[in-house]
Amino acid sequence: AQMDAFAMWGEAQDDDGAKVIVAGDPDDYAAELEELLEARFDIVFSACPSRPTKVLRLLRHLENERSFHKFVSRDFPGFHEMEDMERRQALAKQAKAEEAERRQREAEEERQRQREQDAAEAKQREQTEEERQRLDKEHAARLAREFEEAEKRFQRRRE
Repeated sequence: AQMDAFAMWGEAQDDDGAKVIVAGDPDDYAAELEELLEARFDIVFSACPSRPTKVLRLLRHLENERSFHKFVSRDFPGFHEMEDMERRQALAKQAKAEEAERRQREAEEERQRQREQDAAEAKQREQTEEERQRLDKEHAARLAREFEEAEKRFQRRRE
């Protein structure tokens, strides 16, 4: 006698967790899937004061998103609102992280601009100092020439 299996555990790939393989219609696999889950999560099921029938009922609606959400909304009021709140919190957290990243990037750009400005100012000071030294040398040379000329004039007058 051959027995058909409508639900079984598949091999997990990487760390994605356990895989369940189902065949047939929800009416075919739902009962076997319940048994698989009860066997695998025996501790969780035994910790429940009563059988989680509302959760297990959802197994019959896995293939129909509309009816699945209908029973989730009916049997777990606030679930979608909580899901929306978690989504908003995640978006807010992401926006906050993006804002912090933007601020950090802007601060780094400002530090880079400041370094470039400091370097330009230092170069300008260096050029100014070089120009001052050149002018001082020219002035000293001119004074030396004037002094030599004055000395020569003085020598000629003495003679």
